Amino acid sequence: GPLPGIVLGALAGAIGLLLGEPTVVNAALLMLFLNGFNLLPFLPLDGGWVVHAILFVRHPVIDVVFRVGAALCLLGLAILSMDWCLGSLAVFMLLVAPTAFRLSRIAHRLKEEGLVARSLDNDSIPDETALEILAELRRALPKQTPAKALAQHVANVFEMFNAEPPGLLASLALLVVYAVTKPPA
Repeated sequence: GPLPGIVLGALAGAIGLLLGEPTVVNAALLMLFLNGFNLLPFLPLDGGWVVHAILFVRHPVIDVVFRVGAALCLLGLAILSMDWCLGSLAVFMLLVAPTAFRLSRIAHRLKEEGLVARSLDNDSIPDETALEILAELRRALPKQTPAKALAQHVANVFEMFNAEPPGLLASLALLVVYAVTKPPA
């Protein structure tokens, strides 16, 4: 993850400065930049997943608004920096937003209907739960959706279904920790 990368980057930078090695310092700065960038609150970056898990996993509409908002911010950043790679990522995020909304809506609806979907071994999806999710996916997604994509969507819905966001005070505390520990971009 990004935190070990930041620690290693800081250590490498300090060693590079002590030894007077500009190549090591430059490599450390690159590590710090890349790992710090990864903590920005945009999906699919790690920082985006942190903020998503704390706040936006609670409802499908909030989830899709966050995803589209993050994609638009990333697109704006790409335009300002004239970076086609960031722009491509933002466009991809916008293209997958409708599917993410459908998956989130399915998970939310199944949870409201009282489907019990806990893994006994924390490594698999119970068969009847997987079949229930698959039936919902087949109703919501295009008929030509490949089997491999359906399998991944079943796993995603199962994960969303079992996501339990922290309570209000815990959410605020986690957001403060995230804000304080996130390096400046």
